[in-house]
Amino acid sequence: MRVIQHLCFALGGVLLVTSLSGCEYWPPALQAQVEQLRGEVQSIAAERAKLEEALAETEKTKRELQVKVDAMSHSNQDLLTRVAGLEQLLAEERERVGRLVKHARQPKSPTAHITSPHHSKPKKAKKYTSRKRR
Repeated sequence: MRVIQHLCFALGGVLLVTSLSGCEYWPPALQAQVEQLRGEVQSIAAERAKLEEALAETEKTKRELQVKVDAMSHSNQDLLTRVAGLEQLLAEERERVGRLVKHARQPKSPTAHITSPHHSKPKKAKKYTSRKRR
């Protein structure tokens, strides 16, 4: 940016001096220097245009990526909420299973089989007698 300003100042100074002097003749060395400065200004302007175009493309890409980051952050928050709910459910199920295991391991009373409604009376064994052969 400063290079462009310096070039413009130099070019403007040269033009000012020559216009004030009223001289229409420019020495060939001065003309060559002016042409060189004009060429540098044009190449710098072209480079600046390319850089501004690249900057615009980069800003566009940044906006697109920011949209993706925001969507992923929202999705991540939803997943974290689901994981917390599942962890809570898992803790509750573990507690329930622990209570069931503890209850199953408790010793039963000796009369539990008698008072059980599903238990039937023991069957008597049949006696086999030998039959007489005729």
